[in-house]
Amino acid sequence: MNYDEMLSSGNVQMAKGALLPIGFLHKKQREGKFDNVLDLRRHLSDSVLFAKNVRHECEENGKLNSPHQLHFVIGEEKDGEPKTLEVEKGRFNTFSRLLFETPSLVGRKEFLNEVIQQLFDAAVYINKMGVQHICYSPDNILARVGDNKLVMLSHGSYYLNMSDQKSLYRDMTEYLAPEVLSGGNVDERSDVYSIGKFIEWLYSTSDMPIEYRRLVKKATSELPEDRYKSVIDMRSALKKLKNVRGSLTTFLIALAAALVIVGIYFGMTPEPQEIEYVKPAPKQSTDDLLDDGFDPASELGVISGDSLSKLPPEKRKQMEEYEKKGEEIFRKQFEKEAARILSKVYDAEHMGASEKNFMASSKKVFGELMEVQQKLSQEANISNEKGQLIATQIIDKITDAKKKTVQKNGIQK
Repeated sequence: MNYDEMLSSGNVQMAKGALLPIGFLHKKQREGKFDNVLDLRRHLSDSVLFAKNVRHECEENGKLNSPHQLHFVIGEEKDGEPKTLEVEKGRFNTFSRLLFETPSLVGRKEFLNEVIQQLFDAAVYINKMGVQHICYSPDNILARVGDNKLVMLSHGSYYLNMSDQKSLYRDMTEYLAPEVLSGGNVDERSDVYSIGKFIEWLYSTSDMPIEYRRLVKKATSELPEDRYKSVIDMRSALKKLKNVRGSLTTFLIALAAALVIVGIYFGMTPEPQEIEYVKPAPKQSTDDLLDDGFDPASELGVISGDSLSKLPPEKRKQMEEYEKKGEEIFRKQFEKEAARILSKVYDAEHMGASEKNFMASSKKVFGELMEVQQKLSQEANISNEKGQLIATQIIDKITDAKKKTVQKNGIQK
């Protein structure tokens, strides 16, 4: 079954490989060894223009010296036109398949941050070389099996002279900037748009931090002039947004600690006269301050967390005990809820379904898990970050256990 036949059959999940815009990447056995081969799409490989573009990319591919770039050369030819590409050795997964097989990765903050930074590294490099990837779909971005390192194969800017971009990208068009489909001017801002869409997909089953929400909103603007001018500017903006959030969080913690100290002082100091109590203003969340354009650097001056160290030792110890108790309560309650929720998808009926249906069920289930995690974190009075870390550990443990006990089509998972 060739590339287009697999697409039209609706059984893409059966293919042990990756369906990329220009062809199907898979393993091919030769003399007892398995090589990576990309079969070019049949109806495209018959096009003289497409064949010319493939040859040009093969010539330029060797000049791209990046740890995130896979290299390839022309393999088999027919009637003087390329039919396959020989790709460097290694085992690769698309990111969509990686998160389908290991959905708990979306709960790991360090994994998500690392993927985004690797994506920036790869994009900045190829843009510097005058190349745009164009389509950062999770089905067009690969992960190296073993360390999940992000890598890319073919780049869309080599095929912009083809009139029918929709036919080239098929069901990946939602990741294309509007100007790509309309035949407008394509530059680095087109990559900015597509990267924003990839980040949006990456957080589709988990809570997206406020700094990423603001980043994605600007990056995916319809008009190119409303986006970041380059991926470098996009990365710089994210760093600034994270710094503002970190500074603001530090300030709120220091303010809370200061209020505790003031409360202790006035609680221990006898008052000779009656003092009217004034209810403090409601606490404003970090997200709300950021959305309103709050700038702690200009409005609050230098922010310091030194106030935290002024708590008496016995008070610090008491607070640590409360936090530990809260974590124990959260862990016990979340483990019970996670086992119940994961049972909805890790059973014979759901795991025997198609990959598309199982993925849809998984997204719904992990969305429910994130809501439960946030709710229980608040009830146990622990930070959302601490709750996410504990929840991820519990989800991994329960998922592994259920995979071992559920049979799929008669095969023990």
